[in-house]
Amino acid sequence: MGIETSSAATANLTHAEGLWFEDCGLIIQAETTLFRISRDFLAMRSPVFADMLSMPTPKDAEMIEGCPFVRLPDAAQDITYFLKALIYSE
Repeated sequence: MGIETSSAATANLTHAEGLWFEDCGLIIQAETTLFRISRDFLAMRSPVFADMLSMPTPKDAEMIEGCPFVRLPDAAQDITYFLKALIYSE
């Protein structure tokens, strides 16, 4: 089912303002910022995420709050701009 990351491991992380949606099922970390967004929406709007999310989630995948968890090497500010452009572009 996946390996659940403990609350202690995420204690120093912050939720991105305007990019943390309780009803969405993918959590992304960039630096110390967490983004919770829709897998389907990302796949629909980004071919890179579409390719990544088309693969099955490994059984030993890291999870937070029951959601798949992805760490990105990018700066949190860059991911914020990218996601806001995708989500709030209309």
